[in-house]
Amino acid sequence: AAQSAQKISESIGNLWGQSFSRMFAGLVYFERGEISSAIETMRECVRLGEQSGFSIPQVQVCSELASIYGALGDVKQGLELAETTHALALERLPSFESKPCAALARLYVLNGDLVQAEANLKKGYATLKDDFAQQVSNQLPIADIEMALAQKDYARAIQTADESFEHFDKMGFRIFRSGVLYLKAKALRSLGNADAAYSVFLQAKREAEKIGSRWMLWQVHAALGERDQARDVIEYIAAHTPPGLRESFLNLPDVRVVMN
Repeated sequence: AAQSAQKISESIGNLWGQSFSRMFAGLVYFERGEISSAIETMRECVRLGEQSGFSIPQVQVCSELASIYGALGDVKQGLELAETTHALALERLPSFESKPCAALARLYVLNGDLVQAEANLKKGYATLKDDFAQQVSNQLPIADIEMALAQKDYARAIQTADESFEHFDKMGFRIFRSGVLYLKAKALRSLGNADAAYSVFLQAKREAEKIGSRWMLWQVHAALGERDQARDVIEYIAAHTPPGLRESFLNLPDVRVVMN
């Protein structure tokens, strides 16, 4: 659908439409493990948005791209982009401040700075509006679960995961369902509830397979001890990732466990 919208927009010279048609495609490419296409699509979305006066991609898409950098192991580049995006949001689009706050919270968790992570999480929730535009690709709940896991507050991680899953289900969002289940399973495993964790990991696997999310599948395969399957998916992602980020991705601790 995004590709069809892009072709129509290009045929009539609509720069706004060319930007908007790419706005969610980047996340789709990322979930499919096609990282180079994801980054190229997101950057082009932002560039065309700047040309056409469409400000939302400069905040929303850049926030998502910052999170992607962090997920691939380049936390420094992610933080730099997220900080720049946050400043831009305050200047041009304060109603979308929750987007860079979510990215900053996730990145600070990865960086081990839970004080900054919590501050940005609180700020994100405080500025989040209860409308569809705000809720689309809202990553605050995921940041919340990741922070609870980092704090070893596994009961809160499970509760937040359940609430988030119910919310995403009600809104019809499928893209984050596997990730939420995966994080919940990690919390259950940390509590020593191996049977429940295994069951939820299987749920996460089914959700990832439904939408073709290689990004989640390598993690779920690894958690289930399916090393060969995890390795195959990691190799696919690495082959479709730019060189610098490929190196940081392959150096992620969980990736090294599978590949070594």
